[in-house]
Amino acid sequence: PICGEYRHPAAAAAPGDIVLDAGLFDSTILRRFALSVGQRGHVYGFEPEPDNFTFVQRTLGEFGDPGNVTLVAKGLYSSCGVMNISAEGASGALSAMAGDNSSPCEVITVDHFAKAYALPRIDLIKMDIEGSELDALRGAQDSIRCWKPKLHICAYHQIDDLVDIPALINEISPGYRFYFSSHVPYLNEYVYYAVAPSCS
Repeated sequence: PICGEYRHPAAAAAPGDIVLDAGLFDSTILRRFALSVGQRGHVYGFEPEPDNFTFVQRTLGEFGDPGNVTLVAKGLYSSCGVMNISAEGASGALSAMAGDNSSPCEVITVDHFAKAYALPRIDLIKMDIEGSELDALRGAQDSIRCWKPKLHICAYHQIDDLVDIPALINEISPGYRFYFSSHVPYLNEYVYYAVAPSCS
């Protein structure tokens, strides 16, 4: 079905949800999630690119911090440690190798973050992280198996992601129902929305 990006009715953020939003761009989606979950919910926003992290902090101040957001200056990945992130374009891509226009950044797994923050559950995970989606999903396996969160996973950064992302999710936790949308203005912004059987 046609829907706004990250607004699919079968996988939408709901009041009271705990949301992990990875890849914040201009914070529009982050703020929308925060308003959707309300004060009983919480949104953790992950942004490893230093300049964009500062920009997100500023826009939250300018548009009004909803009061239920925690910003995390780290990227999501399959392991914890230090990588490099490019400063090209509006969003940066993670790499193990340093480049001329890159800077070091911390990365963390969803599973490690959930334990470190003693999260009672995770209700929704959104990832738009410039091709690192598969790696970040590998670092979220325990959380996905345990809590079966709603998933909003971009699949347009790597051509194989169109096949590999749903295959990996089904390998981690069989039975997820998938919805696929192509969003404007570019129409090649492909997103998988996935919902576990108990949530559908």
